[in-house]
Amino acid sequence: MVKLHSPPNELLFENGRSFSVLATISGILLLKGLRACDNMILIYNPYTRVLKTVPDHYPASSSIRSSVYDVYGFRYGTTLDDLEIVRLRVVDYNTRCCEVFSLKHGSWTTIIPSIRHHTFRFECNRGIFVKGFLYWIICDKNSSRLLLLALDVKEMVFSKIRVPPNCILTESIPLGTLNGRLCFVSYKRPDYELWVMKEIGGVKS
Repeated sequence: MVKLHSPPNELLFENGRSFSVLATISGILLLKGLRACDNMILIYNPYTRVLKTVPDHYPASSSIRSSVYDVYGFRYGTTLDDLEIVRLRVVDYNTRCCEVFSLKHGSWTTIIPSIRHHTFRFECNRGIFVKGFLYWIICDKNSSRLLLLALDVKEMVFSKIRVPPNCILTESIPLGTLNGRLCFVSYKRPDYELWVMKEIGGVKS
């Protein structure tokens, strides 16, 4: 733990504002206002106290707005100095689009205009980046079972990953990393278990 001798950036707390964490990578936080009318998205480095406001993809005159049901994650672009935000924005009840914001270029790009997701729903809007993949917790609408959704950020291809049958995912505990591997906590009363994915894409991992 590092002790900070100077206060956090004042913008984070002006007018009693509060934020939720949408994504993290290498200690950098992606934040969004919790109030329904607060659509501001911020990138914040708690160590350096550097704060950057992410501009909206659409002009103020547009009827398109971000939603509390949008999901986010970080990825790297073509180089390690090009950090990017991935947003799966809600278009309608069964459709999302994939948008990417480049910090290097300061602009949004729509990568995939239409993603159908009528067979599942997102249980957590916070994605986590591990070795070229973004992961979210989803719920299969047919079985009501929690699964993992993986996005290959290079090929921009989605895949579902089942967890072992004796493992119970919970949306209240976010995904994490341990020694560069995806991990999550399984809760089976009265015990908690830590599961680590050894390799990409399989129940046996």
